[in-house]
Amino acid sequence: MITGSVKERVLADRGFLPKIVLSVLFFLFLTFLAGRFYLVVNKDIYPSVHMAMEFVGIIVAVCSSLMSWYDYKYKHELRMLILCLTFCGVALMEFAHAVSYLGMPDFITPNSVNKASTYWIIFNLIFSSGLVAAVFCGSRVKKVGQVTLLLTSFSLATLALIVAVALFLPVLPPMYNPVA
Repeated sequence: MITGSVKERVLADRGFLPKIVLSVLFFLFLTFLAGRFYLVVNKDIYPSVHMAMEFVGIIVAVCSSLMSWYDYKYKHELRMLILCLTFCGVALMEFAHAVSYLGMPDFITPNSVNKASTYWIIFNLIFSSGLVAAVFCGSRVKKVGQVTLLLTSFSLATLALIVAVALFLPVLPPMYNPVA
């Protein structure tokens, strides 16, 4: 159910319907293009291409975290703090995913496709839940005391999760099934 304030904003915005129509048309156009330019990367160069894309994603996550951090420092919007923590955790987890890929040197424990897939799924869970939390908190202004301690604690908790996944991977449900 749409709340009163959201409903009023949607009805008051004359450009809302054209924005929705243009968004749908844009995504239909992208779907059309994706079918035309689909390609399969050669298996000989796939690990290199995969690593390059992963590290670009890590750099983007770190930059997003830093931009959100400095935005929070000046505006004190809770949304920016949540985005900062989210992208910080995503960068760490995506790094763990990238270096635990089969064929890389061992990361804490021997690498496997299951280990890399587990990190990938956890990284996507952190990312999606952080984005949802940032959307639902709105643009509330909240000055958090000891914000540096919060960022440090969240980073250490993410690192502890990375180590825990590596050490207790046999206990976790398998995230990759080679016969599926």
